[in-house]
Amino acid sequence: MLFNVAETEKINANVYSVKNQGVNFYLFQEGNDIIAIDTGNNNEKTLQELKLINIDPKLVKAIFLTQGDYDHTGGINFFPNAKIYLGEAEQDMLSGKRKRFLWTKTKNLPREYTLLKDNEVIRIGNIKAKSISTPGHTPGSTSYLINDRSLFTGDTLRLVKGKVRPFTWWLNLDRKAMKQSIRKLSQLQNIELLATAHTGYTKNFKEAMKDWV
Repeated sequence: MLFNVAETEKINANVYSVKNQGVNFYLFQEGNDIIAIDTGNNNEKTLQELKLINIDPKLVKAIFLTQGDYDHTGGINFFPNAKIYLGEAEQDMLSGKRKRFLWTKTKNLPREYTLLKDNEVIRIGNIKAKSISTPGHTPGSTSYLINDRSLFTGDTLRLVKGKVRPFTWWLNLDRKAMKQSIRKLSQLQNIELLATAHTGYTKNFKEAMKDWV
């Protein structure tokens, strides 16, 4: 199976997975502060799933996009009060200067956004979000380390039986760069949660990354 997404649920004290159409996005909450990592597709299922975990989308203060593909950005308008952040190398994809595939063009975002450099830190109240440039799937693919313990990787990698593998090869623009990005992430310490966009999550980071260290 290509995709094996997680159900909508509270994963731990701070993190919620939200099931969308073939993809997960995630919410991180610290007190009254809530951020989203990606937004899923633009469909009514998003609102239904948010009701299951009792989250008002108007309270989400920021969206951290792992890339510009529509299954990650399509739900932006469900979060009208959120600032949007994206890896700076993804700009060419959004502008159409570089195509996702020969026959596709990534759509631009529906409102203003801020581009992030590698290792840039943004603070949203009590939430610390660190951007980690992880190119491969797209040039600007970005992973996010939240409060030093939770890692969200988008399509930088997938989980297969609890092990990290590169994302499905024919969907990536640069597989060599992707492998380098995975090795980069494998060096992180004290990670308590590794969450992907299409293959769920694991709480055993060391075991998942065993083949990449």
